[in-house]
Amino acid sequence: MQVPPRKFEWSIGIQWSIDMRLYPTTLYRVFTDNTIDECVKYPKGLRSRRFERMQYQIETRLANEVTVGRNHSVPMFERHLIRLSSNIRRSLPQSFPYDIILAEDESDRIASSRFDFLSECIAIAERGMSMSTKSVDEFLARHRQDAGSIDAMRWTKTLLADMKAGLENRPSGLEMNPSYLSPDIRVRPYRKVLAMDAGGTHFRYALATTDENAKITLGKIHSIPMPGSAAMLSKIAFYDAIAVSVEEFAKAADSIGFCFSYSVAMTPDIDGTLTDWAKEIDAPEVIGSRVGACTKEALRNRGVNPGRIILLNDTVSTLLAGMDALPPDHFAGGVGFVYGTGINVGYAERCENIMKRTAPGFGGRMVINTECGNYNGLLQGSFDRIVDDASLQPGTAKTEKMTSGRYLSDVIVTALKQAMLEGLILTGTDRIDGRTCGLAAISAFIADPNREDNPLHAAFSSPADRDTAASIAIALIDRAAKIGAIMTAAAILKTAADAKDPRPYAIFAEGTTFHRLSGYRTAYAKHLQTVLADDDITFEIITGPDWPLIGAAIAALS
Repeated sequence: MQVPPRKFEWSIGIQWSIDMRLYPTTLYRVFTDNTIDECVKYPKGLRSRRFERMQYQIETRLANEVTVGRNHSVPMFERHLIRLSSNIRRSLPQSFPYDIILAEDESDRIASSRFDFLSECIAIAERGMSMSTKSVDEFLARHRQDAGSIDAMRWTKTLLADMKAGLENRPSGLEMNPSYLSPDIRVRPYRKVLAMDAGGTHFRYALATTDENAKITLGKIHSIPMPGSAAMLSKIAFYDAIAVSVEEFAKAADSIGFCFSYSVAMTPDIDGTLTDWAKEIDAPEVIGSRVGACTKEALRNRGVNPGRIILLNDTVSTLLAGMDALPPDHFAGGVGFVYGTGINVGYAERCENIMKRTAPGFGGRMVINTECGNYNGLLQGSFDRIVDDASLQPGTAKTEKMTSGRYLSDVIVTALKQAMLEGLILTGTDRIDGRTCGLAAISAFIADPNREDNPLHAAFSSPADRDTAASIAIALIDRAAKIGAIMTAAAILKTAADAKDPRPYAIFAEGTTFHRLSGYRTAYAKHLQTVLADDDITFEIITGPDWPLIGAAIAALS
């Protein structure tokens, strides 16, 4: 007796993309009698390959007439296996025999070998699971932009040697600028001072007062764009912009604390000469001027006779504010870490170890501003060099341009554009740049690549490419965090070299980028823990509001 032929009801085809070539793997056919055939096997050698992405297609067949659904493409990320499952379920008609395809038990109804469709998908995906991740890693490694190309232990030792050389006034990659301020300042009661903070993006200022217990209260904070950040300014225009903003507050203040987040050669009178700009500030005439003295002159030109102006760096200010807020005897020491528009580290050094520009009679400890953002020893990657070459001062402040909030978005966007050129990202537009797709947009994109109001979502038309773009951004943020951790670890180890102490070290962290950039703080702590583990050093990351202004007030209240 002749057996009637089975008729198709549904079939599912799966194919994989490798090096942009499509390979069919398995076609499952479900017949009217609820039997299943597995028609196409893996091409030879396919199982050992790394997959770029999976494409699958739903074909509905009735009486051998084929209707092909649209292609779906997913990258090889673990979280997308769930998406793959739900997409397949949505694509299949409601009448599809899930009990056959998704069954886990053996059944006599199955003519060919038993399988679980989703398990097979997952098994295939696991063989190429981190293919897309590995492709991103290989792409970044090829351009020397991966965190793995930075030897943390080696660079920490190199930085320690440079720190020692800088303190001894020998050739060094670190400026190691003395602040002429002690980390143990005793604040005086019943005072009113003006605190100013010239950062990479904004110039902020506020009045600060102390009560009978010398407790500091910061008044309303005012802010303007940092002079020179939007257009070139002359020396006179730069200092006049500051004086115009603060003149009414300066009239009411006993003295002024000026937190100035740029490279300054400090002198024992706690003023200093600007040696160079960073963060794309465009005011070249200001270089070589004494910041405190010129600010005082600009105020006098406006009829204000200010009190003493104390100049300090943002890491010094952050360290002073943190030390003032510390519970007594809880920590072995503290380090100021600023990661905002720029990057820098400050720490307290024993004065006997400082052999450059020492202040007469200054004993105990002094806060040192390392100016590590200006460090040029780290090897740049391909995208770092592109960003550096496009900056106002190519070849300077290389660490800052590799890591800081002002430049990191440019590095990431440059990497994304190169990924498009190399085919790692298949869809995309070159109409993205570090300004329209700044760190705020990048941070939000990492958190949710499918948020439609994000410019990076609009830049890439496929979910797979959005996930690849997010992976590139995450990897470059991790690299930036590793560099920040190395800089911080060197300062902690330099402090710990004078006296072993089992207590943890406090890291006073400041900066909008540190607080808001997705994944940075976690990666920073992870890398820092790795570097310090061999020395059995522990740490706590401590943050506080408005530390640069509070530290400036503390300096003025001394």
